[in-house]
Amino acid sequence: LKHHLVDGHKKFLLFLPDAELHEIGLLVSNLILKEKGHKVFYLGQSVPYDDLLKVYEVVQPEYVQTIFTNPWEDDSLNAYIQQMSMDMPQSTI
Repeated sequence: LKHHLVDGHKKFLLFLPDAELHEIGLLVSNLILKEKGHKVFYLGQSVPYDDLLKVYEVVQPEYVQTIFTNPWEDDSLNAYIQQMSMDMPQSTI
């Protein structure tokens, strides 16, 4: 059964980075987005960055959503987000 998107509905890629092991917020986002008719690609928790990029290239979503709760060393969170922005220039993060 092929899913056809209604005009105005978008593709979302949802994931949690390595070592992020909480899913409730992401699951709620998944539910809300699907109820609104959006196409959601849900990768779940603790996704290695290289795997994320492989899926991103195939899916080419308009939006990429994640949640950070664990503390990050120094400026590594900003570096991670900047890397995502460079590697996913066609998406809103």
